[in-house]
Amino acid sequence: MFSFDLKITHKKTKKKRMTMKITKWLMVIIVVVVVVDSFTYQDQKQNCSKQVNDNYCYNGPRFDNVGQYKSCSVTGTVALTFDDGVDMNIPYVLAMLRLFNMKGTFFLIGQNIQFYPWLVQHIVDSGNQVGWHSYSHAWFSELTYESALQDFYDFENAFLQNRFTGVLRNRMVPSYGRLPHGLLPSSMLPLFKMFDVVPIHWSFLSGDSYVTNSSEIVQVFKSHLKGAIGSLLSIIVQQHEMETVTMDSLYDVLSYLNSTFPKVRFTTVAECVGNIVPMYHESKYHQEDPLCLTGLKKTQSGKNVCCQASCAKGLDCNGANCCGGTSCSSRPGGGEGCCANNIILRNISCSMSRPPCIVYN
Repeated sequence: MFSFDLKITHKKTKKKRMTMKITKWLMVIIVVVVVVDSFTYQDQKQNCSKQVNDNYCYNGPRFDNVGQYKSCSVTGTVALTFDDGVDMNIPYVLAMLRLFNMKGTFFLIGQNIQFYPWLVQHIVDSGNQVGWHSYSHAWFSELTYESALQDFYDFENAFLQNRFTGVLRNRMVPSYGRLPHGLLPSSMLPLFKMFDVVPIHWSFLSGDSYVTNSSEIVQVFKSHLKGAIGSLLSIIVQQHEMETVTMDSLYDVLSYLNSTFPKVRFTTVAECVGNIVPMYHESKYHQEDPLCLTGLKKTQSGKNVCCQASCAKGLDCNGANCCGGTSCSSRPGGGEGCCANNIILRNISCSMSRPPCIVYN
């Protein structure tokens, strides 16, 4: 009887000790999570698939749940990406990348391209990559399918209007893209296939959308990559070149990466995912009337604008002149859909055309 009671007491004591140990470990885990969150900020939590030496993970899953690349498929590579351009910070970023013999990828907003087309050309001429980041930087989760489709058309139109040269000559447009805010609704996946764009997410956020002190940016990189083995790295880094903290910390960040991981290739997104498709492809716009011989032609501020007819020989509307007429309201949809001043000054596209209105010589 005594022996039985002793065993029960021993078991209770052992169970109590185990409970204390579990509680202690839970406290440690909670502390670690708090430290990580304070260092990596809100969105960093989604990046991790494993931990390395009890530090925050540095690789993460290859894809997210809708098929966006979250990390490189080529080990020993890091893709430095910059969102929301193009702007006047681009020359400095390119100079810093060149200083450390690195390449970067710039996901551009279509609305910004019209203001700095020469900088887009400069990016690709220097061996770096440009990618799709939508035309309007809208939340695609809040857009209808038709609105999102129009946004894709408008982005490609922004490229085609500028008639870039080099790797972007002959109507070439980006083959890789990133959704604004990184959120890709599954309902929008068909658009990426339709426009031949590979969706790219990220493995690591620099925190530049939240941080106000540039010195913290460097610490985020150091914390995230502590204990990382260069030959195993395969991360896609997301930053914003329009953020002051990114510009102020860029030299220190690149210097840290270069000295800490001398054998890692800091390269473009296309290379880091194994060049599964070329960086650029010919636009699917089939421009049958580049001189606007049959479309609706308007002139504004010395520039010509052509809106191609969207119905054949006026059969879909009343009257022969409703397609390819001479006034702004002569097309189906009417109103100002094909007015030159709207297209040129506001850079909007013709609401009833595929492709949208284009500026031509």
